[in-house]
Amino acid sequence: MKKIIIFSLLAILSLPVHARWFLGGNVAMWYDTRSALFSLSVLPEVGYEFNDKCAVGGQVGFAIAAEEDYSGGAGVIAPFFRYTFWHNDILAVDMRATLGFSFSDVLVASEVSVSPYIRFTPHEHFDIYLKLGAAGFFYSEDDCRFGFGADSNDFAVGCAYRF
Repeated sequence: MKKIIIFSLLAILSLPVHARWFLGGNVAMWYDTRSALFSLSVLPEVGYEFNDKCAVGGQVGFAIAAEEDYSGGAGVIAPFFRYTFWHNDILAVDMRATLGFSFSDVLVASEVSVSPYIRFTPHEHFDIYLKLGAAGFFYSEDDCRFGFGADSNDFAVGCAYRF
């Protein structure tokens, strides 16, 4: 046991100087007047930047939806890998690969997607990001689809704080 603890401490101490944790997420709310559909999702995220180019993390949250004759919610777990293609002092262009799972008492669904992001960094420790669409594969018990999209469901705005 002592060997494992010592090895873990040495591994943490040998990480690159740039490496740091970040905490953020996004909140989305939508109301469609034609179908009277209301939806809300809260997806906090935590991650770790290895260097200027690579980061890993995950989102854990929930989503709810309500219509006239239906209401329900789902939990969401979505680990991701982020790669930065280009960046300067205040802007960055990222690609994020996500493996997502959502679950409720009625439905279990999974997805694999790749999404482009633009990050704005107004301060050294703070990012605002914009998700610009998605391409991937979605599977549930009663639905299976793949492709790419850039509609309102594929856009997201979020923020992150780096420690």
